[in-house]
Amino acid sequence: MDYFEPLRRTRVKWGKFPRPDETADVYWAKKRPELAHITDAKLSRMMMEHEMFELILGEKLDLIDSRSQNLGGKICGRRISWTARQLELILVYRRLSGTGTIKRCLASLRGDHVAREQLGLGDDLPSAPTICRYKSQHFDFSERCLLYQRLDRHLRQLVVALPGLDKEAEKLGLDGSSHETHYMPPPLEKNRERFADQNVTAPDGGHRGGDKRGRGWQLLCLFTEHGTPLAWEVAPINEGEPTVAKRVITSYEDQVLPHRRRDTISVITCDGGFQGSELHQKMLAVGLVPNVHKASHSGSKTSRDNVAEKLATRSHFFHANKPHYANWWVNGLEELGCSCGTGNTERLVSRRKTGAIKTALKGSCSNCGNVTITSGKWRRSQNPNRIRVALDIESGEPSIGNPLNYYDPLAREYGRGRFSWNESLHATFQKRFGLLKTCWNKTTDEVTTEFAIAFSAISILLLERNED
Repeated sequence: MDYFEPLRRTRVKWGKFPRPDETADVYWAKKRPELAHITDAKLSRMMMEHEMFELILGEKLDLIDSRSQNLGGKICGRRISWTARQLELILVYRRLSGTGTIKRCLASLRGDHVAREQLGLGDDLPSAPTICRYKSQHFDFSERCLLYQRLDRHLRQLVVALPGLDKEAEKLGLDGSSHETHYMPPPLEKNRERFADQNVTAPDGGHRGGDKRGRGWQLLCLFTEHGTPLAWEVAPINEGEPTVAKRVITSYEDQVLPHRRRDTISVITCDGGFQGSELHQKMLAVGLVPNVHKASHSGSKTSRDNVAEKLATRSHFFHANKPHYANWWVNGLEELGCSCGTGNTERLVSRRKTGAIKTALKGSCSNCGNVTITSGKWRRSQNPNRIRVALDIESGEPSIGNPLNYYDPLAREYGRGRFSWNESLHATFQKRFGLLKTCWNKTTDEVTTEFAIAFSAISILLLERNED
């Protein structure tokens, strides 16, 4: 299938759009020279000795240690061998060192005297059953999850207040990765009879079919160009990415947006799985310009054929009071063109009084007339196939009029940044913390707790980097 090249004379100027950094290295990575001295053991101690940890989890840990004391503060019964802080420290270290199980973590510590010394532990270590009993007897899964989620949110507030963060957050990425489990979630409705004899051991996990089949959970994370996490959520793996993404954007709106300048323009880059008018309207409402395309940029034959098919599709505009709009059209990739092919297009972007983003494509042609296609004010209609003014914002399609379309040079630069830092960031996260791979967790609370510990540690590293 041959390509049909549309009109693409968009100015190669950044204008009000933020310019990506030349290098988008991750600020909390181990290779950072200012953080190279912080081992996993040191990081675990730094996290537990932080004032926010003491404020949020200190009372609970003290309550556990006082379980065998009478009202006078004296010990009743057998004296405890390990304090709650020591046992919790080992659990935190297990996560931050990326060790799969408590048993393997203890085996690693027994052969690493430096790590034991940095953790403040001696040669004698608690047994794996002791640590497991500590978790099961003194913590409800949901309680421990909520405590670490609170810790993550409070530490993130400190990170958001760091100098330069607002500028860094002008270039954002949103991506998802699977976190599968060895256990069995409940089967989908259509597979109930087929898997009726399976023992459900992960009751709130999910199944996913198709080419990317799996079972368990997924992590959706919104982070900056340099890997600073701003919002995230763990959800069943079969839940649609746009649905989960709206909740992530809402979290960003509640926790981060109040601390950002209201006159900045920010761009959020996602892959094609994050389509949907409601999601894009949500992004625009919180001051984010979506950079999401309707076709893949990969060089495979399937992608090339899909792009060619969309390029060959034309939908002309219809405006009852402006007949010359019929001379203009968009293709399946939402690129604007005119009938004679000699016109020019221009990006328009501004902030509304409400703080929402207003984007548009302006077309100029001496033969076809001038048009302004504002994002969210147009919708597609059938019989005949054309684009007409939307009745309200809910029925409008934000992708029509979005200047960051498939072939736009700015969108390409943001997209190139996504493949260099957004995708690899999840690999960095997995390599450092041992997450985003098959696990032995059974519930969403367990998985969320593990991610909350890791994200809290990232905040500690970013705060430490700022101190240096």
